This record gives sequence, structure tokens and C-alpha cells, in this order.
Amino acid sequence: MKLLTDEQLWHYFSGMWAGFEEPDHAMRVLDEGDARPEAECRPLVRATLPNYTSAWLVTGYRECVSLLSDPVFRRCPSEHQETSGPASPIGELLSGIDPPRHTRLRGLVARAFAARKVETMRPVLERRVARHLAAVDLESGTTVDLYRRFCLPLASETTFAITGFPAEFHAATSAWAHKVLVQSDFSTPEFARLAREQVDLVEAIIAAKRRSPGSDVLTDLIGFCDRDGLITEAELRAMVASLPVSGHVKGAMQLAAMLLILLNRPNDLERLRREPSLIPTALQEMLRYAPVPAHLLPRFPARDLEFGGTVVKAGEALFPAVFAANHDPAVFDTPHRLDLRRKGERPLTFGHGAHFCLGTHLMQLMMTIALEQVLEPLAACHAGAPADHADWITGGTAHGVVGLTATLP
Repeated sequence: MKLLTDEQLWHYFSGMWAGFEEPDHAMRVLDEGDARPEAECRPLVRATLPNYTSAWLVTGYRECVSLLSDPVFRRCPSEHQETSGPASPIGELLSGIDPPRHTRLRGLVARAFAARKVETMRPVLERRVARHLAAVDLESGTTVDLYRRFCLPLASETTFAITGFPAEFHAATSAWAHKVLVQSDFSTPEFARLAREQVDLVEAIIAAKRRSPGSDVLTDLIGFCDRDGLITEAELRAMVASLPVSGHVKGAMQLAAMLLILLNRPNDLERLRREPSLIPTALQEMLRYAPVPAHLLPRFPARDLEFGGTVVKAGEALFPAVFAANHDPAVFDTPHRLDLRRKGERPLTFGHGAHFCLGTHLMQLMMTIALEQVLEPLAACHAGAPADHADWITGGTAHGVVGLTATLP
């Protein structure tokens, strides 16, 4: 089968820009690669998005770093702003609150996801990856969906093992997460239905875990509520609702994106097989090149200010545009090209600042080990379908592969 060209592959991954109703300058800059003078690459562009009367896409890398770390930009809307995002009946999610409350709540679970703690899980993760890879059973002539048979089961077990979600809720949680990630308009009846479904799911998970506690994050949270009084019941529900989505669905989609890249770039696949020491650097480059988050949740300036050469009003929504920031030519040379030896600034795929993704270290270790073990069998495969025939999830806050067939000749 004919492989995708570098240009075709890049355009598939940059396709999340189609989710915006009004094409913006940033897309034209990216499409033309480095052909335009750097001065013409505006770091802020107006965007037309559902639910927001005034919104900006922050497309510059350094501007995104500032947006995600400067306390003048808040996650909670000010009195000037109509809405900060989907109002959940479950309560305020961890991703939607600001310090000091965010600091207090995140601190209760952050230790379980810290880099040093996660590194101790390497032997368990190595065995888990090997087991899931063996279950795929890539024999001669076999065609298999690597997302559904390998990436999703691996990321799900990895996430649910540390969080402690009871096994009987894994399938329902995964199905709910896939549905909610494509939502871009949270005023629709469908979103309202998903919100009610979330409430029922979270309450059932907490009740089950109270009956059968374990050694996991969920048991710890229940103890902080029931035994220690450190969090309220409402905060417990919101914390539980904050845990699973990014961990397993986005992690699975991100790993699938990497496998799709390598299936279509056999020279890079062979290079990693010969030089496995390149895997950590290659992982960061693929996270930069093909980020699953289309954009991160918005921030709101607490006052009128000049930002990125533009005057932004208090309460206007500023969306960190991850793909654009990861392809900022002012930071990354030839950003539309994949270079597995690239070094420099880290991609913003997992965010930055106080709301940096809790599961970053866990997901990156899982993906590193998966690449270490999958390169040999992957080298014997070829993509079973071009990317435009694969299953994709688009819109909302995610864009990526949710179906990836591969065949052994």
C-alpha cells in the first residue's frame, strides 16, 4: 500500500483547525510552512467558537506559556465573562478552578502522579505493555485495529489501575469519555444528557469504592472526605470526575498517533529500532508534531491588558492553541517537518503551569515503554488503510486517531 507523504500526514494531524468556524491567519501561516516572514505570524487571532461571544486563539508558543503560567490569566470567569466552559452538575472540575483552591485540591492527589513515584512503576508497566502486545496476536495475514486492541486497553488499564476505578465501570467511563471529547457546543441537549450521565456514573463509582476500598487514588480521596474532612462531598465528586478522561482516552489517541506516524515513515521506524536511545527525544517530537488536544481550556484576563501585541479586554476567552504553538516557527525550525532528533523547547501537549496535566509522567512513561516494545512487530506491519479511511475523533477539545488498522504481510 502506498504510504502517506510527509505533507499528507502533517495535514491529517493539523485537521483540528477545521473545527473552528472561521479560518484564521494562523492556519494560513502553518499551511505555508516557513514561507512567510516571521513578523507576519501573529500570536493572537480572533476565533468564532460556540458559546463565546468574544474569543481569541493564542497561537504563539511563548504567548501560550505566559497564558498558562501568569496568574493574571484565570480559569474561572470574572464578572465580565458570560461563561468559562461547560457547566457541569457534578460541580467545579479541577481543570476549571484557580489557586489557592486548585492548589489545595490538586495537592491531595499530585504525589501519586509525581515523576519519581511513576518511575517506580516501570517494571509493572513493562509487563503490562508486553501482555497487551501479546494479546494483539499479530500473525501473518492478520489485520488488527491497533487503537482498539492495543492503545486503548493499555492506556485504560494504566489509568484505572492508579486511580482505582472499579472494573465494572471501565467500559462505561471509556464510552462516556469518547463522546464528551467531541462536544464543542455545551448548550445542546446532547451535552446536557452527557452531563446527567456523568453524575450517575460518578456517584455509582464512589458508592462502589466505598464498599470495596483499595490502595489507590480514589480510595485516598474518599478517605480525605469521609475520615479527614479535607474535602466536601461535592469536591469529592468533582475530583473523581476530573480523573479519567485525559488519562486513558487522550493517552490512547496520542499513542495511536505515534504508531500512525511510524507506520507511514518506515525510515524513522527503522532508525528507532537501530537506536532505541533516541526514543525519549522522538517521543517529545511526536508529541509536538501530532498533539491530541486541539486546544486547552480557556483562560480569562482579570483586567484589560496588552498581550501578544493585542489589547485584550478583561473576561475575554483566550484559548491556548496547542497545535499552532507546537508549530510556532519562531521557536521550532521547519515546524511542519518531523525530526526525531529535534531538541529544544518541550511541546505544550500536556499543558503548562498550575494546570499541567496530572497524568503527564505516567502517560509519557507508558508511551515510552510501548514504543520500546512495539517497534519490532510494527516494522513487519503496514498500515491497513490510509488515514482518511481510519477512524478519527474531531471537534471539541481533541483531534486524533480512534481506529488504526495494521496488517502483517
